[in-house]
Amino acid sequence: MKELLSKFSIGLDSILISCAHPPKGFRRYCYAERMNLEIEKKFGDKFIDSLRNVADQQFVKNNPNLIFDFSECETTSRYITAKTYEEFLEKPENDFIDGLNYPKMSKRQAKKEKANTEVFFVIYKDGSVGNLKAESDFSISKNKDFAKYFEKEATSFVKKAKWKPANYRGIIVNSEMTLNLYNK
Repeated sequence: MKELLSKFSIGLDSILISCAHPPKGFRRYCYAERMNLEIEKKFGDKFIDSLRNVADQQFVKNNPNLIFDFSECETTSRYITAKTYEEFLEKPENDFIDGLNYPKMSKRQAKKEKANTEVFFVIYKDGSVGNLKAESDFSISKNKDFAKYFEKEATSFVKKAKWKPANYRGIIVNSEMTLNLYNK
């Protein structure tokens, strides 16, 4: 950002003193506020935001292998068969459940006993996945015997599914993903 601002003869510095009200009898004068007003007057009120976008895009291009947190990316479906973000929140779970062959624990029993499996993984720019890790949680300890089955199935589901890479400021990036699958 500093480099971009310098092209417009704008220096960037920081101070440790906030803009506080002055003592009685003195006028308030805050250098940072004043400079922002001058920049907006000269370049427009969207100028700093537009440079921030350019700086973010340069950062992404300079760090092509960086893995972004899910929350840093644009809110879109990452699951190919889900058309909207809202659908994305339910469709992978439903597709996972539809493909399960429940072990001795029935679907009703699993739902009643609050079984779920979380899968943590990375969606790469090409739509492939990696760094998979699955963890199951069961409210009844005797059902923990089924954890390996659900974790294996959840991992297999993620590997077989088609994923769409994330976007950050319009650029395709690698991103972390957590899929919480409630075993209904």
